[in-house]
Amino acid sequence: MLASASRRNMHRASASRALISRRLNSTSANAQAPRPRTTPKGQGLDQPKAIFWGWAALIVVAGFGYFTVKSNNTAKKREYMIKQGQQLREQREAVADADQPAATSSPVPAPAHAHSSSTPHPALQTPTTITTTVICPFDPLLTSSTDSNMSFPQPYPTYSDAKYHKLTLAADGVLMLSFNRPPVNAWIDPKWQELTSILRKVRDDPLVSAIVVAGEGRCFTAGLDLNSQSLGEVIAEAPDAARKAFAMRAHLRDFQEAISWFEYVEKPVIAAAHGVAFGLAIDIMSACDVRYATKTTRFSIKEVDAGLAADIGTLQRFPKIVGNDSLARELCYTAREFDAAEAREIGFLSKVIDGGREEVVGKFQVDSDGGWTRDKLLMFSPVCECDPATAVKTASEIASKSPVAVRGTKIYLLHSRDHGVEEGLRFVQAFNSALLQSDDMPVAMLSVMQKKTPKFAKL
Repeated sequence: MLASASRRNMHRASASRALISRRLNSTSANAQAPRPRTTPKGQGLDQPKAIFWGWAALIVVAGFGYFTVKSNNTAKKREYMIKQGQQLREQREAVADADQPAATSSPVPAPAHAHSSSTPHPALQTPTTITTTVICPFDPLLTSSTDSNMSFPQPYPTYSDAKYHKLTLAADGVLMLSFNRPPVNAWIDPKWQELTSILRKVRDDPLVSAIVVAGEGRCFTAGLDLNSQSLGEVIAEAPDAARKAFAMRAHLRDFQEAISWFEYVEKPVIAAAHGVAFGLAIDIMSACDVRYATKTTRFSIKEVDAGLAADIGTLQRFPKIVGNDSLARELCYTAREFDAAEAREIGFLSKVIDGGREEVVGKFQVDSDGGWTRDKLLMFSPVCECDPATAVKTASEIASKSPVAVRGTKIYLLHSRDHGVEEGLRFVQAFNSALLQSDDMPVAMLSVMQKKTPKFAKL
């Protein structure tokens, strides 16, 4: 009986083990079985593509809406400006008719152009503020079938009465500034004071995007006029050595600032030299952005031959331009002349041109009694139909670019010249955070896509 009971217990244990084994196998099979698909085949795999194309469609619709609104606003703006221009012309014609004097038999005295010795030159006087209402006078999209065929050069209306400089709009957005004090354009105090006054106005003038600097007559400039007594007068007015020193310091500071205005103007300046470029000419050209010269131009840092060290900017700018400290010191110590070929070899010039002044600058014949008014030049952006020389051609190309981008580039380059890389990068970060919000970048990108020449608003 004990044996039969033992067999029964063993049989029960075996049955229990078999049941447990079957349950474990069933649970494992259920875990490995694939779940039934609850979504259509391929829907999970195509979801990223659907999101991408959804965003793409949204961007296209938003861009189309933006440019549609912008084009509508531009059309309304053009129509409004045309009406404003017509009203302005009618008002001027009415004023001109009202101011026209009645016919008389008595002769009309000629206006006196001479200025008394006690009266400063008009370019040096404080400009009179004229209040006038002008609504968006420099819309680049405005064109005129009658005025757009007008060609450059034209007189520069802002400074038609400058005494020591000739100013001409050589091309659209390009100002030709020529030194004009025969025979060699030597410098005296009123000349650089007038230059300061001119460049202050040019900096804020939307009519000008680039400047070409040249010399009238025989040469670019021969430097300071050694016959001028202005320096002695400055010293003579002070009673003692300390006051003489402070007076001299103030005089040099103002003179340095006048030449530095070629940098302060924040618009690209191209120097085009011919003949001789001595002394102060190197100060001026070193402050310019781009430098051209004729093949026969002669250069010299001439100050040591006059018994003084160059003090208007050559010693601060010239060595950084040429990048050869030994050669820069040699030229500054010896005052030896060097030609255009050597100037280009050391990096002072970027182009050397065969010929004379007309080849490097251009031949311009301007009718001083005619030309465009300032309002017309602001209202329209005609295309230069003249054959510009190298300097004007480069300036015209620069003037066709975004004025925001060009001006920002000059500011960054000048800052980076006197600061380290990291500080320069931080400066660009702060500055570009504002400049990148202008309309010039979308205008440029749209023009590239449409393969058209971009038209930027004046600055």
